[in-house]
Amino acid sequence: MVFLVVVINFLILVFFMATIVRIPLIWAMFTSFIGYALFIALQTGLLLLSFGRITVHMVQTIPIYGYIIQLLTGVFGFIIMNALYRLGIGFTFDFEKFRFRKEAIVVASLILAAGIPLGVLLYIGDLYINMTFLVICLSIFFYYSLRKENEENASLFIE
Repeated sequence: MVFLVVVINFLILVFFMATIVRIPLIWAMFTSFIGYALFIALQTGLLLLSFGRITVHMVQTIPIYGYIIQLLTGVFGFIIMNALYRLGIGFTFDFEKFRFRKEAIVVASLILAAGIPLGVLLYIGDLYINMTFLVICLSIFFYYSLRKENEENASLFIE
C-alpha cells in the first residue's frame, strides 16, 4: 500500500501544477514525472553510493536511516540544482506554443507507460533495476525536453 502514497503525491503535484502554476495538464504530468524520477534517481544513487552501509531494508525498518537519506537527497538536490541554475542550464519555454498533433496522447502514453512500471519497481525495491529503469526513462524524457527547447531556440532566430 505504500506505493499508493507515491501515486497520490504525484497526482496532487500534477493538479497543483495545472491549477496553480497554470500549465497544461499534459505538461504538468510531464514535469511532475521528471521531478519524481530525478528525486528517486538521486535517492537510489545515494543508497548505491553508501556501498551497503544503508540499505532499503534499513531505511524501511529504522526511521533514522530514512531521515538521513531524505536529508542527503535534499542537500545534494539543492547543490546540483543551484549549480545548474547558476550555469544557466534549464528549460524555459512557452508551453502552449510548441504543441504537435496528438502530442497529448503521446506524452500521456509515455507517462503511463513509464509510471506503471515505476510503481511496480518501487514496490519490489531492487536498487539496480530501479536505477536502470530510471536512467532509461529520464533519457527519453530529457531527449524530448531538449528537442522541444531546441525547437524554441531555432524559432527565435527565424523570426
